[in-house]
Amino acid sequence: MKPVLLLMDYQEGICRSDGIFGSAGMGAEVERRGVLSVAASALHRFRESGYPVVHTKLEVDPTAHILTSSSAPFSAVREHGLMRTGDPATDFCPEVAPAPDERIIRKGGFGPFAGTSLEAYLHQVGPDELVMGGVSTNHVVESAVRYASDVGFPVTVLEDLCASSSPELHRFAIEEVIPSFATVLTSSKYFKSWDN
Repeated sequence: MKPVLLLMDYQEGICRSDGIFGSAGMGAEVERRGVLSVAASALHRFRESGYPVVHTKLEVDPTAHILTSSSAPFSAVREHGLMRTGDPATDFCPEVAPAPDERIIRKGGFGPFAGTSLEAYLHQVGPDELVMGGVSTNHVVESAVRYASDVGFPVTVLEDLCASSSPELHRFAIEEVIPSFATVLTSSKYFKSWDN
């Protein structure tokens, strides 16, 4: 068994109710679902087992050179100088902050693969399973799942490590879209397989 854990965008500006993006409902859903606590538990299990962990963060350089997305939500990031390097909104939530030896991927769009070194790193590591969670389910996780599946990585999404700005958006992504590209499990069910 050689899984890699991919934790996406657990950042102050996204996961907190008073954050730049979290204030639009995402932060409340992260809190209601207990996402950060569950993600911290999953992170602990991977670290304890010595398996690789990768963290992604939305963090744009001052000139927005790495901003890859042309989607409408990212026009605000570009035009209003949001999520720039050094902005506290880009900080990782302490509950799931990276350890010094864990890889950090900085990205300029929803998905963690476009314009980053993530795919090359994963091919180098050669996981037999890419296990992921993140915020938001219908943007970040869905984008990552589609890409990872297309380039040949077997993907498992831990649904209780995910949240969207509304329960319905999360449900639709988890039940209607993501199962076409990945296995969807709760973290407790996933880790139960480790114990058998």
